[in-house]
Amino acid sequence: SAPPTVQTVTASAPQQSGFLARLLNGNQATVPDNAPIAEEAALPLSQEHAVAPQETAPDAVLPWGEIGRVCALRRRDRGTQQGAVAGYRLYDTAPELAAPHTMFLTGFADGCARQFTAALALFGDVGTHELVRYETSARTAPITRTDQAYEAIKAPFCRVAEGAPCGARLDALSRNTVFLTLYPAFGGALYADILLHDGEIIAVDFAG
Repeated sequence: SAPPTVQTVTASAPQQSGFLARLLNGNQATVPDNAPIAEEAALPLSQEHAVAPQETAPDAVLPWGEIGRVCALRRRDRGTQQGAVAGYRLYDTAPELAAPHTMFLTGFADGCARQFTAALALFGDVGTHELVRYETSARTAPITRTDQAYEAIKAPFCRVAEGAPCGARLDALSRNTVFLTLYPAFGGALYADILLHDGEIIAVDFAG
């Protein structure tokens, strides 16, 4: 089915709580003063399909908050694989570094990798998202763009109402749907939440 419509997200978007931040109780850390910030994440979606980010060179250094599309990425230049979830593979070019550096994500419908800058990137499965989002204490938390997009995907697929757990079809949904959270500093309050589904970036939130 077609992904939901989601507006372009900018790095100056209102502060909101993501599910991994809620899970980690908002641990605080200082983001480096010289960490560059992207003016716009450039991830618009149309009514019919996700529009890929602008293509960039594999050796480009992107500012924090910007996601590029790399189609000429050699396998040896991806770095070390850090995880594989829901058809996506996360690669880190310098896993020993605590400072922001280049990472790549593969598994997209167009066959091109996505590039971004972060100190840490973590996958979050949909089951964890539901566990945190649907807890009584979390129901009053602000609804984010990724929350809204997940509900638009989950409700028809799982045949449940918005705000209700997926239920018996959760394992099937998790085969092509996952969250990815990016941090510019370890344990930092600043982060980006990304919802990935069916080979596309569906929604992005910035907070912190």
